[in-house]
Amino acid sequence: MTDTPAGTNAEPDRVAEIEAELAARKLQRRRRRIIVGVSLFAAVTGAILFRTLVRESKAEHMLERVHASERAGKFLIAERHLRSLLERYPKGRAAVQAKALLEDLRPDIGTQRLFVLAEQAQAAEDFVKAVRIYERVGEEYPNTRLLEEARERLMFARRQRAAQESLEYAASLERECKFAEAASAYGALRSKYPHTTAAAKAQERLAVCQQAAPVFRQAYELARHGQFEAALMRLDQLLQAGLTYHGVYGGKGLVYELLQEWEKGAQMWELAQRASYTEEGAEHLRMCLRKAGSPVALIGVSSAQEVGSGTMVVSGRVVNNLPKPVKNVKIRISVFAEASPSADGSPLLSQIYIVAGPIAPGGSHPFRLRLRAPRQANTLEPKVVGYEET
Repeated sequence: MTDTPAGTNAEPDRVAEIEAELAARKLQRRRRRIIVGVSLFAAVTGAILFRTLVRESKAEHMLERVHASERAGKFLIAERHLRSLLERYPKGRAAVQAKALLEDLRPDIGTQRLFVLAEQAQAAEDFVKAVRIYERVGEEYPNTRLLEEARERLMFARRQRAAQESLEYAASLERECKFAEAASAYGALRSKYPHTTAAAKAQERLAVCQQAAPVFRQAYELARHGQFEAALMRLDQLLQAGLTYHGVYGGKGLVYELLQEWEKGAQMWELAQRASYTEEGAEHLRMCLRKAGSPVALIGVSSAQEVGSGTMVVSGRVVNNLPKPVKNVKIRISVFAEASPSADGSPLLSQIYIVAGPIAPGGSHPFRLRLRAPRQANTLEPKVVGYEET
């Protein structure tokens, strides 16, 4: 029997032990990696979950603000909050609710936006526009919760519009120097529409017209009885009170004609024409200028044609009505727009110079003006306001 060395059997056992130890260490490292991975996953997941919860909480808080604004009837503010929410938190349960709520509030938001536009029109005293805007509510948003309020606002705007129209009518009588009739119209307006913007203005103009009516009547009677200086004093009272109307200046012009003070008469008729152009006033101005020995160049308008975008082409002739030729002259023309009833006065557009001449007695010189007229203008009225020889 052969003897085996003592270390021979021990070698495989040692190798096995080493392999087992290595395997154990490898398993241990794997377990550690798993534990670390699980811990990291849990941490990241927790962080994401926490961040999601925070975002949802903030979005829910914004939704609460939306509902508070809705309950208060502040739909435009609610819309602003909703759009801010969707911009900051486009995903999630709150975003879904915000989109649905935004659609539900659309009629109320649209109505309140129209309210803002109508209020701006009312602040500018454009009640015609305000009425049109309020009428749009029922047409565009028949299911709005603000429909009843819109109807009330519409009724109020219609009253304001009617009062404004009455005010414009009374003001037209005042500008025509029909002071007694204007006072009656202002008084009727105040009684019929007591709580309107126009009523407050009517109250002021009523007092003015009540004071002006007897003064204007006295001026007429004094002039009729030959008391010209007293008549002029009465008319000056009206001018000092701010009643710078065609009829007041024209009244002074007539008195100066009776006094044969032609230059003063021409001055008054020129002021009358500036206040409000009339063919009769043009005739009086021409006569006074002729009597004063001044060159007379009149404007005759043959056509006024709108060519688009508010631009008008006005054609006419400069006419010499003197019995002698007019040398080369530089004629200054003021162009006025005859305003519609909704506007005040006759706004001056521009001053234009025309060089004409020589113009024989009864002769004329053609002209053509291209102007941008204001929206409220119905017609354009060019007229001579001065001249100089060149």
